[in-house]
Amino acid sequence: MNAASGLTVPAEIIVTVAVGLAGTAMVTHDVVNVASTAVISSQSASERGLVVSATDTIAAYPELGLPVIELNKSNSRWYGYVSRRLRDLHDARYDFTGFRVPQPEVIDRARFVANYVFKPEHPTPSVVPSEDGDVLFVWHKAGWDLEIDVGLEEISVWAHERSTGRDWYGSLEELRAPAVRLLDWLAWR
Repeated sequence: MNAASGLTVPAEIIVTVAVGLAGTAMVTHDVVNVASTAVISSQSASERGLVVSATDTIAAYPELGLPVIELNKSNSRWYGYVSRRLRDLHDARYDFTGFRVPQPEVIDRARFVANYVFKPEHPTPSVVPSEDGDVLFVWHKAGWDLEIDVGLEEISVWAHERSTGRDWYGSLEELRAPAVRLLDWLAWR
């Protein structure tokens, strides 16, 4: 046990903090107690729900090059509904006449996309399956139709402004910024 911190050696982590002071950099070493938060969950991301805590990890989808998301959005406008709907789709709790039940990998991908794209203040989307077994996030609000289609091989975005007939379509990777800007705008309408 280290007398200075009162922690056992395994519970200590040395964190290097760079502090810029008047154009100079000063590096300090501080002891941080992580014992209370160092809980590793054995549950998969789909068992935990939509987001992961800071102590859990979720693998990024390498084909998208997306970063690991470690945020808690449970107090957001959309989290409860989206999480519940994704679980319902996973468990095939609804009549899927004419639709394929989305594969677990597609549902996991949709969960990841929600964490990656949606901000806590964004409006709640409808979460429905497509005929092809994809997961669709759908908004019809303030004269706009927006869909994010999460499939096994591709994630696409489609937006349509009803008053002008203007629309755009493409991959989420290419159109993430305009999709997020539109969701930001819709959040206040």
